[in-house]
Amino acid sequence: MIRLSALFVAVCMVVIAGSFGLVLYLLFGVTGAESAVVGLAALTGLAVYNATAMRMRLQSELSGQIGDLSRGTADLARQVGEQGRRLQALEKAADNSLQKAIALTQPYQTELNELATMLRQLAQSVAVQDTTLRQLAGKTDIAAPPPEAAASASAPPQPPAAASADTAMPLPAEKPPAAAPARQLTDTIPSGPLKGLTGQAVVGAVRDAIDDNRIDIYLQPIVTLPQRKVRYYEALMRLRIDDKVIAAAEFLPWAELGGLAPSLDQLMVARCVRVLRRLQTKTRDVGVFCNLSGATLADRETMAQIVDFAEANRVLGPVLTFEVPHAVLRTAGTRENESLSRLTDLGFRLSVDHVADLRIDTRDLVSRKCAFMKIPASVLLDRSSQAASDIHPADLSGLLARNGIELIGEKIETEAMVVDLLDFDLKYGQGNLFSPPRPVKQEQPRPEAAAAKEPAAETVPAPALPQASVPAALAAAARVPAPAAPAASAENAPSDFTIPALAENERPAVISGNSALARLAKIVARN
Repeated sequence: MIRLSALFVAVCMVVIAGSFGLVLYLLFGVTGAESAVVGLAALTGLAVYNATAMRMRLQSELSGQIGDLSRGTADLARQVGEQGRRLQALEKAADNSLQKAIALTQPYQTELNELATMLRQLAQSVAVQDTTLRQLAGKTDIAAPPPEAAASASAPPQPPAAASADTAMPLPAEKPPAAAPARQLTDTIPSGPLKGLTGQAVVGAVRDAIDDNRIDIYLQPIVTLPQRKVRYYEALMRLRIDDKVIAAAEFLPWAELGGLAPSLDQLMVARCVRVLRRLQTKTRDVGVFCNLSGATLADRETMAQIVDFAEANRVLGPVLTFEVPHAVLRTAGTRENESLSRLTDLGFRLSVDHVADLRIDTRDLVSRKCAFMKIPASVLLDRSSQAASDIHPADLSGLLARNGIELIGEKIETEAMVVDLLDFDLKYGQGNLFSPPRPVKQEQPRPEAAAAKEPAAETVPAPALPQASVPAALAAAARVPAPAAPAASAENAPSDFTIPALAENERPAVISGNSALARLAKIVARN
């Protein structure tokens, strides 16, 4: 349509310009060339006028469209502003509603927390009472009535007049069985390798063993499942008396009664650090678990020395894990929690062992920065413990893993246990099935012929501790070079776990001071 109108206008302009030139040629006697030039000039003028008129018309149309667009944009901005105000009002209303809902539900949440705490306390009380009842039921032995009593019971009753004054007296009500008496140092050990000794004698033997360096360190591996690759070692202590090697479970309770547990733990911490430094020269993927007792955690002086020693060796934080019993963790007070916090703040990890039931508070373990939990295979596979637990053992590994805690099954003795535990998604295992505890043995002396041909090897002195972390006497003892270790007898030759140049039977330098510091200095000097 536009092209046809433009063509029509062009034809009209040509006709008008030609007519104007023809009129000049016919009426006014103008020559043909002049009339053609005048007609062309008229055509040019008409074309310029038409273009100017069209441009003005287009400008007016564009101005109108721009005005309409501006009005539309302003209207859109107004609508957007209105929507923004509505959204802001909705947000305020939602915040007010949320605050009102929180204010309404806060009392219920507080009550629920109190109820959860009461239920937890009730469950713990019931568990303690259940354990006490089981112990009383196991220790109470109701004797059968003697034959005379049975005969008198079966005989017909005598008349009251024939009864004596004693028999006429009413029998007292039967008293409940008394709890087992507390262990005393004067008690005699009825069984075991320490049979016949009193608790005081055992404490004296342990004290002499500490002074004579007859407390040995044994290592039991913790393997991955099902590959059974060694990932960690647990350090266990053994007592040497003459030709006997006594496990910690036999003498440690008496040592705790005698107040020797802190000294033993100091000794084990120093030994574990030496073992780890030797292991770090071979591989950095293997760690060591070191046990701490509740008495040590409650002893501020001992823990201060252990923390100072740990701070001096904080580079071993990723591979040294301190292990505490579950019962100690449950009943830990201010001192125990402060001691554990100081160790974890240095980068060391915690492990929980001796778990007797599956009533586990994962939030409490996370708050204490626990990284491992050891549960005996018998507890995981026991149906009674499963019934008393809040979670099935098959889901326990996943629950602990979600909270950053690795589950370790300990005391695994048979292959059947391994098969059953693999169904629980267990990643680590420990027990005599994989390897019994083995001593960290010394370097074997070379034959005399070889020793005559080759020069004697120099003994490795104990690693020096930083002066800023330990007392001067202890640091001086750490720098004393260790003499050669004595030869081991053929009968008491240890197993095949060897850390070269780890002499444990070396005599210390004499150091004055309090007993705990002196014993720790002796430990470092010997090692």
